[in-house]
Amino acid sequence: MLGGNPADTSGSTSLLYAGEQFDTDLQQYYLRARFYDPLNGRFNRLDPFAGSPHDPQSLHKYLYCHANPVNNIDLLGLFTISNVSVSIAIISSISGLVSGTIGGIKGAIKGGLSGAAKGFLGGFTGGFISTFFSLYLITVLVPSAGPFGCGLAFGFGGMFGSMAQNLIENGFSGFWTAESIIQYGVAFVTGCLLGYVGGDSVRYLANQLADKLDDLGFQLTSSTIIEAFKAIKNMSLNKIIKIVGKTVSDIWYFYRKEVIYFTKEILKENWQGAAASLTLVPMAEAISYGVYKFLDNIKEFKQREVDFDII
Repeated sequence: MLGGNPADTSGSTSLLYAGEQFDTDLQQYYLRARFYDPLNGRFNRLDPFAGSPHDPQSLHKYLYCHANPVNNIDLLGLFTISNVSVSIAIISSISGLVSGTIGGIKGAIKGGLSGAAKGFLGGFTGGFISTFFSLYLITVLVPSAGPFGCGLAFGFGGMFGSMAQNLIENGFSGFWTAESIIQYGVAFVTGCLLGYVGGDSVRYLANQLADKLDDLGFQLTSSTIIEAFKAIKNMSLNKIIKIVGKTVSDIWYFYRKEVIYFTKEILKENWQGAAASLTLVPMAEAISYGVYKFLDNIKEFKQREVDFDII
């Protein structure tokens, strides 16, 4: 049982709000790094995490979940999982899709359809882990990291991503061979160089996208996703198609100028101009806006059903 009244000590579990452990003696929640007092909405000691200048509320030493516990969570008593984390996940997914596509093409050449599937899965996983690890480290955990710190973060991220990709594509037998060790070393060195040169720029893009999500009023939480899946599960295929169609229409209305400009540049064979209009942040912003509108449209269609039942 999750949830309940902290005052009721006769319950069968100590896991209450947000599935966290409630200490009945202290009357506080145990969040690992420190305890949280639900009566005043504050932690019991200073935050060991310094905070990020890109997220001013994270600089508050006692505040829980940016004073917004409905839409945010704090898994470790250190920092709030907010739109910065969502933006990193979106950018990592794009990186994974690019790596997965390349891996799928290579796999198809070597092993046909099964090789393509394994190559795509390995490439996507490796690209996602590599980008997410590196960005999360320099954006959330160590936001003050300089070029050298960014280089190390991207180096280890690249190495871990390479390990994950190799494990999926070649299994345990090919995980620790002379060839694979060289591959991991190359990934580490390449990642270090990329992080040293461009790590700070990518961190800026992640924070810029998080700001865009905040402007949209975008809040992606586990409860939002669960509610959306429950709603879709009970909907007919026709209704789901309508929701997807409306979402595509919303994205087109919001980004039609960018799409038209991109198409014109392609037709004029101005590849540089086309690439400039399709940079990482616009792509990630469009994807996140699409997710935002999709969830919003599910709620709207669900509300229509409720209103219809009332009538």
